[in-house]
Amino acid sequence: MEISGILIGLIAFGVIGIFHPLIIYGEYHFGTKIWPAFLVAGLLLCVASLFVNNIIASSALGIIAFCCFWSIK
Repeated sequence: MEISGILIGLIAFGVIGIFHPLIIYGEYHFGTKIWPAFLVAGLLLCVASLFVNNIIASSALGIIAFCCFWSIK
């Protein structure tokens, strides 16, 4: 039995739950000027996910990266 799909789903659920208040806090204190930080973090995390051999860790980095990209909008 393979559990990695369930773990990746839980990671996605948790990251989205963490990013929601993080975005609200960031935009409240810094306004929309915070988007370059999310862009740089997303790009760095995307590159990092390419070099990680563990599928769960690589997926987690990719999920966090695209949450950063989503935060830009």
